[in-house]
Amino acid sequence: MENRFFQLGLTGRASHVHTGKIAEGLDWRTAGKRPADLTYSVWEVLFHMIYWQDYLLAQLRGESPVRPERAAESWPAEPAPADEAAWNEAVTRFIEGLQTAVTEAEDDLYAIVHKEQMRMEILMSLITHNSYHAGQIVLIRRALGAWPPSSGGDTW
Repeated sequence: MENRFFQLGLTGRASHVHTGKIAEGLDWRTAGKRPADLTYSVWEVLFHMIYWQDYLLAQLRGESPVRPERAAESWPAEPAPADEAAWNEAVTRFIEGLQTAVTEAEDDLYAIVHKEQMRMEILMSLITHNSYHAGQIVLIRRALGAWPPSSGGDTW
């Protein structure tokens, strides 16, 4: 049961739009636009999510990734992807990482996998981080008139 809780948390089920669908159907040019009065583009937020998702997945593998000295290192230099291929690659990388995390949630949640951290602690960090930023992406997309995706999504 606990494993299922973490799997549902990673995908956002019963809480918010499926985390793996936050970029669905979004054109790469639109992904690089910053709406008026908002700080980031979808591209920037997705890049940041991938950075920390990769970091936490490395911890789940027992690795010790180097923590950035400044938060700015986890954000892209440019507000927009260079081209459609860069956008598609980022979306694929995010979804594949999310699927890896869901698979990790099938294993022993109490196992110490990184220093003194249990698998469940790292997964919870990923759940909360991705959920927070998924909400930002939905907000940005709404401001750009690019929400919901064709598969649907809450608009309230």
